[in-house]
Amino acid sequence: MEMKHADKSQLYLAFLDMEKAYDSIPHQKLWGKLSETQVGAKFIDIIKGLYTDCTAVYNLHDLNSKEIKLTVGLKQGCPLSPTLFNIYMNNLLKTLDEEGPGLRLSTTTTEGKEVYTKISSLAFADDIVLMAESEADLQHLLDICTRVAREDKLTFNQAKTNWMGLNVDATVSHTFLLQGKKI
Repeated sequence: MEMKHADKSQLYLAFLDMEKAYDSIPHQKLWGKLSETQVGAKFIDIIKGLYTDCTAVYNLHDLNSKEIKLTVGLKQGCPLSPTLFNIYMNNLLKTLDEEGPGLRLSTTTTEGKEVYTKISSLAFADDIVLMAESEADLQHLLDICTRVAREDKLTFNQAKTNWMGLNVDATVSHTFLLQGKKI
């Protein structure tokens, strides 16, 4: 941001939050994503064992529901859950990096050579920041998020999603869409 501010070039940022991040991970899709990694089949079987035959009973005052088989969601408080979530989210981050535009940063090597790096997103847990140099590029990144989230059965929390611009004309109306809704 400091470099963009200094050279007065535009920077568009979108701040995204996954809705019910841990609760929304479908187990079958997670097994597929695990098998695409370097994790061995035995380890995947162990993880599957932790999630097989898990049930929940909902209690409302003195009324209990029937047992419901859980096929979605990571275990809250389990030390393995953050890693499983990161593996699940890797597809989105990888797709943003491979297909999306981003912020071009230049650095100089010790030999004096200028090297460019593209960064389209930063992520921590269920929070993602998209970075673009134009309004159209930011919308392209948001479109990628919409597409991949649909494929991976994820939803963004619209109430916690917003955008900001640096060196952007405040008199011009900017409209960005994520999963068909204005942010």
